[in-house]
Amino acid sequence: MLFRSDGGFDYNGDGFGDLVVGSLDLDIPGTGNVGGVGLVRGRPADAQGRTILICATDFVLEGRGSNEQLGTQVAALGDLNGDGCDEVASGSPFADPVLNNEGLVYVVFGFGGAGCPANPEMVVMRSTLVNSQAGRAVGSGGDIDGDMVPDLAVGLPGFVANGNTVGAAMVASGAYIASLP
Repeated sequence: MLFRSDGGFDYNGDGFGDLVVGSLDLDIPGTGNVGGVGLVRGRPADAQGRTILICATDFVLEGRGSNEQLGTQVAALGDLNGDGCDEVASGSPFADPVLNNEGLVYVVFGFGGAGCPANPEMVVMRSTLVNSQAGRAVGSGGDIDGDMVPDLAVGLPGFVANGNTVGAAMVASGAYIASLP
């Protein structure tokens, strides 16, 4: 089931707007609710100028573990690394890479266009905070640090301070994300 979507970006640099969709309850054989993210490539209108209905994704990223719920949130980020292809982010708030429900945020770099990698590349960031549920919300933070590179805002609704669950938001610099291996 489609849960979230975002558009207004161009992951392959072809000049057509693209769409990212999230499905938090995607199942893979033997594992439930891993979630997933799909990219749908924009296309030109047909010969009569009509929009073409697109019913298939061009790229799918599946979550890694049971109940991870990748795709809970998705966001178009813009071009972080300056290659002409835009990046997207997706949250996986119930992922347990090391700590229970610390959450993960996946950033998929644009690909497939001139000057961009031929195949998708990504970085995965974790919160290192138990039960923080990082990635429950993700969004383009605009250019918060003024370096002309879009930044990423990440919600952590399970963040605890002084024994109380208060939630938090963190910002990751787009230039920092682009520098990750």
